[in-house]
Amino acid sequence: MRTEQYVLTAVLGVVAGGAGIGSWFTWKRRRLIVDTRTSPIGSCRGGFAELKGAVVAIDTVTAPFSEKPCVYCEYKVEEYRSRGKHGSWITLRRNREMVDFLLDDGSGRALVRLREAELSLTRDAAGGSGTFDNPTPRETAFLQRLGIDPQGTFGFNRPLRYSETILEAGDELYVLGSVRPVERRDAVAADLGARLVVEKRTGSELFVSDSSEEQLLASMLTTTIAWAAGTLLALGGIVALWMYA
Repeated sequence: MRTEQYVLTAVLGVVAGGAGIGSWFTWKRRRLIVDTRTSPIGSCRGGFAELKGAVVAIDTVTAPFSEKPCVYCEYKVEEYRSRGKHGSWITLRRNREMVDFLLDDGSGRALVRLREAELSLTRDAAGGSGTFDNPTPRETAFLQRLGIDPQGTFGFNRPLRYSETILEAGDELYVLGSVRPVERRDAVAADLGARLVVEKRTGSELFVSDSSEEQLLASMLTTTIAWAAGTLLALGGIVALWMYA
C-alpha cells in the first residue's frame, strides 16, 4: 500500500503544483491589466503600454477556409484516429500567416508587429465531417487546397475537424506590451501615419486579444479561481490519502 500511496501522492503533488502555477500566472497577468491604464496612441510616448483600437490593413493574406482578406490567419485540421478502445485527434495541418498592420484609436495610429506575440483570439470558423456527415462544398475545397482528401478507405468520409481564426480590417483589439516611437528605419510606417511601433522585445511581453478588457478580466478571474480550486482539491486528496490509508 505504501508504494501506491507514494505514487498517488506524487501524481497529486504534480497536479497541485501545475494548477498552482497556472493560477499564479493568470492572476499576475490579470493584475497587470488592472494596473495598466489605457494610453491614447496620440499621446503615448512609448514604454510598456496598454492600447485599444481598430485594425487598419496595410497588406493582407487570404484565409484558406473563409477566403477572406485578413492581417492574421491561423488554421488547423485534425483527424480522429482510433487505437483499440481509445483514440485521439491527430493534427494533419496547422499553419498561421500574418502581416504588419496599423492600430487606430481615433487619436493616432500605431504599427503592430504580431510576430512572437501571445494571442488570445476568438475562433471565427469551425467545421467537421465524418461517416454520416458530408463536408460542405466550401469545406471540401478548403481541404483539397491543403492536399487533404476528405474521403478515406472504401470512399467513407474521414473523421475530420477544422478551425480558422482571423483578424481582419475593423476588428477591435486590446494590446498590452512594449511600445516605441517610430524611427528612421520605420519610414514606411511613418508614411502611413503611424507614430508608434508595437512589437515583442527582449525581456518584455506582447499580448494581443480581440476580447474587450472587461471580457479578459472576467475570463481570467474565472480561470484563476478554477486553477486555485484544482490546487486545493489535489492537496486535499493528498491529505485524505494519508489520513485514511
